[in-house]
Amino acid sequence: MIRNDPNSLVNARSRMLDNLNLKMAQTVGHRGDMHVADFKSIDQNGGHLLIGYERSLGPITSQDVTAFVSRAFSGQLVPVMQTAKQYKAEGCVAVVVHRTVPTRKIEDKNNMLAVANTMFLDQQMGDTWEVKAQPDGTKYLARISKDNIADIVGERRRRMSVHASTVTFGNTLSAGVPNLNSGDQVRFYDSGQLLEGRVQSVGDEVKIIAASGTFSVAPEAVVEILQVSPETLKNIQSHLQEYFTDAYGFENYAKELTDSLA
Repeated sequence: MIRNDPNSLVNARSRMLDNLNLKMAQTVGHRGDMHVADFKSIDQNGGHLLIGYERSLGPITSQDVTAFVSRAFSGQLVPVMQTAKQYKAEGCVAVVVHRTVPTRKIEDKNNMLAVANTMFLDQQMGDTWEVKAQPDGTKYLARISKDNIADIVGERRRRMSVHASTVTFGNTLSAGVPNLNSGDQVRFYDSGQLLEGRVQSVGDEVKIIAASGTFSVAPEAVVEILQVSPETLKNIQSHLQEYFTDAYGFENYAKELTDSLA
């Protein structure tokens, strides 16, 4: 009588999954278990993409993410890998993506028809181009497109409907919008670029002062708080000190506990 060795069965299953994963990768150019789980727009050109995968096949790599976004969207989208965060327990990666926008050197506007102060029409190709600027102030032309990133992602999700993902920004992960306050040092997304700056004000839009100028962006465009403001930190210390004083009855001990936050 042959007895099944549990370890042998586990190893055999692991080998089968590895082989399946390799074959899928060779066929589609990335791990075949990867799929678009959710998406949240930041603006017309960028947004937060949630990529789901089969946890039993192990976590995905940066190369997997880049290959998936490139192939799944036929080169229309690019991941901002500095924003990528992997959630192994949930089997997903959240990353900011933006549309690939064709650009031209600023001098090309001299051969186009001006239709506004910063917009020019290429009469030969029929494309409209807008003047943009790099963080260092260098100006260039970016083609204006009617395509919306939400429509691009939505169409791809419909074609990938074979994956019934349950992981979303809303029901599994915190929505990804930091609790912002004036004075916070943050990393934020604007026009396909990842920038750093200081929050000046918070409302329907967040006004941020960066080295290259002042920006007004949606709260969803702020991807990370690098350092909370001194005022915010002071308020946190005050609330915690009050709590520890009530909990332990010793104000000096509560102050010692909270001073370490400074």
